Amino acid sequence: MPKAKGHASLGGPGEDEEDLAPLEEDVGIMDDDNEDVAHEELEEETDGVVVQIDAETADQLFSFTSRHCKEALFIIKKVIGFSSVLCKSDQKTSALLQCCEHEKLKPQKPIKVVATCWNSHIAALDRHWANHAAITCLCSATIYEHLKLKKYALRQQEWVILEQLCPLLHVHHPHLRTQLLY
Repeated sequence: MPKAKGHASLGGPGEDEEDLAPLEEDVGIMDDDNEDVAHEELEEETDGVVVQIDAETADQLFSFTSRHCKEALFIIKKVIGFSSVLCKSDQKTSALLQCCEHEKLKPQKPIKVVATCWNSHIAALDRHWANHAAITCLCSATIYEHLKLKKYALRQQEWVILEQLCPLLHVHHPHLRTQLLY
């Protein structure tokens, strides 16, 4: 019966170093010095991308005060809450789709935010903005009072802030190729 070769690091009988030499050449094992140089070059490239993104978006940003940040977070929480509530209820979702048809918008369900999917927040905000006429109707019309969605209604000023916030959350750069969830 032939002996099974094990892996030296796993405690089994190790392979001869001669057998590993071609593998090291194929894989291109790096010395610690080369690894440090490669890591530093990657850091420099990443820093350059961040600086370029900052420069490209600087003209879009206005000076955020703590009040602006609180307002933006409050709006985001309302949108996330609205999406979460609608995704859990078929009755509320169908009411939104009816409102979309009434407002002559493409019927689209809200996007639920997933904590482990970073761009789901952006997708939820974009969808909320796209459906703003239908959402306003759904949250404020007396016919839909029984759905108890009034607390998720955005005031006119909050819609303006959401409109300004959505483009800021999109990062457009050739090194960052991500696609929103739609």
